[in-house]
Amino acid sequence: MEGGDEVLKEPGQTVQLRATVTMSDRSVRDVTGEALWQSGAPSVATVNASGLLTAVSTGTARVTASYGGLSTSVEVLVNFVLASDWIYLGPVYDGEMLTEVEQLLVDPRDDRLLYVTVHLHGVYVSRDQGATWTSGPSLVPGERHPFSSALLAMDPNDPDRVFLARGSGLWLTEDQGASWQLLFQIPVEADGKYFRGLNVSALDGTILTTARYEFGEGHSTSGFGVYRSADGVSWTFHPFGDDRFLIVWELAEDPVDGTLYAPAEIADHPQPYDPPWYRSRDRGVTWQQMPNPSGWHATSAVVDPITRAVYVLSEGAGLYWSTTQGDSWERLGTERFFGQILLDPRVPRRLFAGTIEYLSYRGGTWVSEDGGRTFAPLGLQGRKCGSIALSGSRLFASCYQSGIYVVDLK
Repeated sequence: MEGGDEVLKEPGQTVQLRATVTMSDRSVRDVTGEALWQSGAPSVATVNASGLLTAVSTGTARVTASYGGLSTSVEVLVNFVLASDWIYLGPVYDGEMLTEVEQLLVDPRDDRLLYVTVHLHGVYVSRDQGATWTSGPSLVPGERHPFSSALLAMDPNDPDRVFLARGSGLWLTEDQGASWQLLFQIPVEADGKYFRGLNVSALDGTILTTARYEFGEGHSTSGFGVYRSADGVSWTFHPFGDDRFLIVWELAEDPVDGTLYAPAEIADHPQPYDPPWYRSRDRGVTWQQMPNPSGWHATSAVVDPITRAVYVLSEGAGLYWSTTQGDSWERLGTERFFGQILLDPRVPRRLFAGTIEYLSYRGGTWVSEDGGRTFAPLGLQGRKCGSIALSGSRLFASCYQSGIYVVDLK
């Protein structure tokens, strides 16, 4: 088969495929019009009786031509964004070039306003899409942990309110990073705890942040759970009821009824390894275990605001989803990612994944147009893109040891 080796980049773009056979006298005959053409994924690309291939949506499709008992096939990539389309915004500059960027937030109203955490340096803010940067708050006196695990969360109802969990302190800015106030610090009697997952409720602004202990320091392991506040002033601690060294990398909320999902990792990975996935139906006060179909921990979780389906990215086993609020789960596709998943609020069933390059993980950014059942590379492969963010029709990627990138989506 000839053709199909290029990437189709626009919806409706066509490529003429051709099928030939080599005869017994070694002559070559064109049988394009006589072959039976089939697309294994017509939702991605269709092919008509004359071998004309038409792009439909992002993904991969295996197209087969059959003739006289013989068949051949080709893998066709439909990718509406190419690696060359990404614009490099650069690293963070703070008297030196900082490339070890981690989490990234982008203001949904103004994509020039970026917040990013940098390994061992804290949070930085840019108001000109990465041309210049200002640093966030310094460590508070007596803070007990380095800020390599700094976390960011934006109030979904008020993007001017951005929260920073760093070490054992939780901070808030309401003026786009010009100033920060310390809201809460883990009490000294809980010495050894620091923040991990962070969520601001779309329903009522409730702030939830998970806490864990620094593994191996000899502190008591009782009381892993979440700190919860309705006003940012009064805080209560609600344990998961598990005394293992738990890490919850990301909290996800159902925006309709407030159900919370907290898939966990066990820090010391005891064998046999069976980390718990938690759910709360009362806004984080009490927690119950859900089935963990992967047998592994998760790095990212999101809830579809329309269908209310829950997506959980299991680091070792791939992407799972539940339409029963976590009572049962289904494995989606075959891809495995180590990083973040993100739903596109503009396009139903579209998901993005940012993943690092590590072992069998290929790194870069990926996109699914069918609710996570298939993914196609979206560019930046080979880079450690552990954090992605959307602002309108622009996708941003924070790539560790590289910097920040942006691309316009179709």
